[in-house]
Amino acid sequence: MGKSKTNKEIIIRTEGGSEIGMGHIMRSLPIAHVLRERGMSVSFILNNDSAAIDAVTSAGFPVNICSPEQPGGVPDIKSCSAVIFDTK
Repeated sequence: MGKSKTNKEIIIRTEGGSEIGMGHIMRSLPIAHVLRERGMSVSFILNNDSAAIDAVTSAGFPVNICSPEQPGGVPDIKSCSAVIFDTK
């Protein structure tokens, strides 16, 4: 059975980096891979840490940096199908 694009946009909001560790990132990446394999568009919202950004972008996922001004660090999400939070 072939895989088809579902046109679902999934955002994963997580955090990680050199100071707080990469556990949330490493836990979220396999989920992102499965969602992408199932035809969904997946992007990440991260804190501004180069280690976290590098890990996610090197896995092939787009990254948006969360803004301290945004409540919960999440931009307007009305157009996405789901948001997955993995934060402390």
